[in-house]
Amino acid sequence: MPRSIRSSTGPCPAIGAQRQQRPLAEALQAGVTATAVPFSVVMILMCYTIIKALNGELRRLP
Repeated sequence: MPRSIRSSTGPCPAIGAQRQQRPLAEALQAGVTATAVPFSVVMILMCYTIIKALNGELRRLP
């Protein structure tokens, strides 16, 4: 194989670039998950509280 065609990252330079970006994507995904879980818990708790309050108001109606 001619020397100019060989690549140190593998047969396709684009594949090598994708492999290098994968840890960054995994770190970003972990950060998003770590941020979204507490927010989701707060939202579920808020919805539960609103439903509970509305049911209490409904029972007070004549």
